[in-house]
Amino acid sequence: APSSVSSLCFLKLIAQTAGYDYFDKPKVTSPVATGGSDSSHFESMPEFTFQIPSRSIAARGRPSDDGFVVFEGTTASTTASEGMSDGYKKLRDQLMDQGVLIPSSTNPDLLVFGQDFAFSAPSAAASVVAGTARSGHEAWKTEGNTSLAEYLSSLTS
Repeated sequence: APSSVSSLCFLKLIAQTAGYDYFDKPKVTSPVATGGSDSSHFESMPEFTFQIPSRSIAARGRPSDDGFVVFEGTTASTTASEGMSDGYKKLRDQLMDQGVLIPSSTNPDLLVFGQDFAFSAPSAAASVVAGTARSGHEAWKTEGNTSLAEYLSSLTS
């Protein structure tokens, strides 16, 4: 039987990946701390990827206590489309101002994450990476092509 602590962690994960911050305010504009993280229970989860091959976008990340972490080296679009929400555009601009998203040295159409970054939700991460509105639960996939939504659902069955 699962402990009450692991059950609470699981509920927190489900709420945060759904984009709700019932448990605490996400650290949207802070880089992920290195070392000493209390996210060890997330390290057992598979890595998720989000790719748009036609635009050379290749993102990697994993759910975390803060929502969803996009890993250093992930590539992202340099442009933000009209379909991207104003909030995500503002966040994207903040990440560029803070040096989290930097111009790619090899492709002028790409930005690169210069460090791991914790987004409040997987959709925020996918939208900033793509430069347009995206459902993070459908965009992020395991190596076996299982969506984040399918993976989380499998944990509850």
